[in-house]
Amino acid sequence: MATTDTITGTTTGQWVRDIANWTSAFSPLSLSADAVNQAKHLILDTIGCAVAALAEDEALAVPAAVEAMGGAPQASLIGRDTRSSAAGAALANGALLRFLDLNDFLMDGGTKGASVGGHPSDNIGPVLAVAEWRDASGLDAVGAVALCYEIYARLNGQMDRTGGWDTTSVSAFSVAAAAGKLMGFDPARLANAVALGAIRAPTPGVVRSGHISAAKYLANAMIAHAAVEAAVLAEHGLTGPMEAVEHARGLGKLFDLTHDPDALCRPLGEPCALMMSSIKAYPCLATGQTVAAAAAQLHEKIGGKAGGRIDGIRTITVTMADSPVIRRQQTDPGRLDPRSREAADHSFPFIAAIALIEGRLTPRDYDGERWNAADVRALMRRMRFDTDAALGARNPDGYPVRIRLDIADGTSVEAESLAAPGMSAGGVAREAVVAKFEALTEGLLSTARRDAVCDMVLRLDTLPSVRPLMEALALPPGA
Repeated sequence: MATTDTITGTTTGQWVRDIANWTSAFSPLSLSADAVNQAKHLILDTIGCAVAALAEDEALAVPAAVEAMGGAPQASLIGRDTRSSAAGAALANGALLRFLDLNDFLMDGGTKGASVGGHPSDNIGPVLAVAEWRDASGLDAVGAVALCYEIYARLNGQMDRTGGWDTTSVSAFSVAAAAGKLMGFDPARLANAVALGAIRAPTPGVVRSGHISAAKYLANAMIAHAAVEAAVLAEHGLTGPMEAVEHARGLGKLFDLTHDPDALCRPLGEPCALMMSSIKAYPCLATGQTVAAAAAQLHEKIGGKAGGRIDGIRTITVTMADSPVIRRQQTDPGRLDPRSREAADHSFPFIAAIALIEGRLTPRDYDGERWNAADVRALMRRMRFDTDAALGARNPDGYPVRIRLDIADGTSVEAESLAAPGMSAGGVAREAVVAKFEALTEGLLSTARRDAVCDMVLRLDTLPSVRPLMEALALPPGA
């Protein structure tokens, strides 16, 4: 039973218990047909992102490190003919799927503005690792993904975003709950799993600020690794602090305890969190999707300007919707002057420059440290960034952008992108997901293997076990 903290006056222990009780009562059978299809589409998209990362040398360092640490052969490592502990697979596969910054992004329905969301698909890899270990059915795996999205989204909406904490922090709760659900825990054991995961949750926002390091794509995977370990500890009878959030020495600074007090125990409603997620068209941060789209339009338009020469552009003005997050991202020194791939895919100047030069932005456009190339740097130096509240009002639920090029001959040309190309109200289209999956896995999966993986994911809710899917993903690239 929850008690009252005499220092803060808040009820202690309720957050953890609410999550555990909600998780215990959740059934995948409660999901609508649209939500089940959306879950399968997001799983396929996420797997495609993980497979595509196998072409990146840096990304391969994480599964190599997991192999070096060893572990019971419980779950498959994507792209490697080896197995590791479920926690190790959560780390390796979670890092792979996040590396390219091409997995989905969550729109929160406008409760705190379009800038709030995060990437709940970061946790699909960890969920599938536990599902494989426990030989869960495809429907149970779909259900675990759905409840993971829901907990992630609800806690994300409760975060105090002014406190300097990264949104990946909430994954400690969602992954521990989903793992416990797949492991068959009762509410008491689920609560201990969540509490043990919670104490490893706080992750500072510096992981994606300044001169951004590998911690950007590792952050959620490391949290998920600890959350799976928390579930295993709870299974063996270890306990965690029920007052992890509300206690005076708990995680109150991570969350706004006064906002939406019933968020953690409301029944699943429509639209559920799954339906608020969109897939990415470009390998960059969510707020950069429209920057890339508008710049790619300008690549086509300037064919008749300045003789089609990029160096005929005098100034580039990038105007974005006005929000604290956008202003911070526009002025972060590490993003304005990217010195790593992780910084480049969060850099508005780099994203705009590549799309202007190439008319696209793909994983290959980062090769050879392209952010240091003379032509890219020359364009980046000509850019200025500002915000416009009126532009944001034209699409409050998106990241609208307007880019103007001032040409040496005295003319100018503009392009707008009012919504990220992958944004989709009411569910992601299957055709778009399959096309993206095929493009991402080309040359990395044989046609037969690609088709088999795609078929299994799109029928996942009917499969008696997720193991054949994960075993197909464990084969080395090209097999």
